[in-house]
Amino acid sequence: MHNNKKIKINSYYKYIVLGEEIYGCKRIKGFSIDVGTADDIHGMPKEGISLGKGPELCVMDSSTISNRKLLKFVIKVAEECKIPYQVSIMKHGGTDASKFQTANYGMPVLLINVPSRYAHTPTCMIHYDDYINTVKLMTKVVKRLNRKTVDEIRKF
Repeated sequence: MHNNKKIKINSYYKYIVLGEEIYGCKRIKGFSIDVGTADDIHGMPKEGISLGKGPELCVMDSSTISNRKLLKFVIKVAEECKIPYQVSIMKHGGTDASKFQTANYGMPVLLINVPSRYAHTPTCMIHYDDYINTVKLMTKVVKRLNRKTVDEIRKF
C-alpha cells in the first residue's frame, strides 16, 4: 500500500446525518469516494463495471458531472502507476459530489467508487483488491497534486 509517510494536506469531509448538510470551507478540488454498482451479476451478460477490476472513475451520475481535467489527471496517475481502473456513467442514483460542485461558487469534483454488489445493505460485497487499489490511487493522486496542477485543473 504505502509506507506510512505523513502527507500534509487539508482535507474536508462532508457527512449527511438525518438530512443535515454542512459546508462552508473554501475547497480547491473534491473527490467523492463511495460505492458503485457492479454489473457483473452471475448469469447476466458481462458488461459494465465488474468486481476485481479496479476503482470506478465515474464521468457522471444523476446530480454531478465530473471535471474532465481532474478525470484525465487521475487516469494519467493510474496508468503511470499501473493501477487498474474502470470508467463509467452512473445511470441511477447520485452522490454528495453535487454539493461540493456547487458550494463556494463551485469546484472541480471527481466521483470515485469502489464497485460493489448490494450497496448500502448489510450484505454489501466488494472485492478487496478494488478497495486496496482505490487507496493506492488516491494516495498517488494526493501526492502529485500541487498548486500548478490544481490551478490548471481549475481553469476553464
